[in-house]
Amino acid sequence: MAARKLRHYFAEHPIIVIAEAPLKNIHTNPDATGRVSQWAIELAPHDISYFNRTSIKSQVLPDFFVDWIQSQTLAAPDTSGSWTMYFDGSKRNMGAGAGVVLISPQGDKIKYGLRMNLPLPTNNEAEYETHLHGMRMEKAWGTTRLEIYGDSNLVVQQSMNLCDAVSDNMIAYREM
Repeated sequence: MAARKLRHYFAEHPIIVIAEAPLKNIHTNPDATGRVSQWAIELAPHDISYFNRTSIKSQVLPDFFVDWIQSQTLAAPDTSGSWTMYFDGSKRNMGAGAGVVLISPQGDKIKYGLRMNLPLPTNNEAEYETHLHGMRMEKAWGTTRLEIYGDSNLVVQQSMNLCDAVSDNMIAYREM
């Protein structure tokens, strides 16, 4: 079953089996029948080396396996702290400009600037676009907790549902 499930691993890496039992003699026995012969047929294409177990202290091997498995397992993301995002957008004669600063719980800063080609944007639209872009970046990284700071009181109040949006495009931005 392992040879079928891990076919890609078996094909790319040499396999070393360490055991006290004479497994090589069992698998290469031409007189084998039943399951042993089926195993021999399935395992024959793979490069498997068999070695006898050498003397080893009884606890060393289990300790090695535990350490190796822990090093192979991906660590769970740190959700204890929250990321911080600062955003600012502004309209320009041709489009809009934006800046986002992301700060990790460890204090690492990621600065991001972008230019948006919005036709005749308002300053609030530029602020919302920047706000949403920063949130999309955080979501793509798998952030679960985020504190957001912006200098547009309207965008912040509408995002927190403390202020009503009047125009259709501001309602659409708030819902996003």
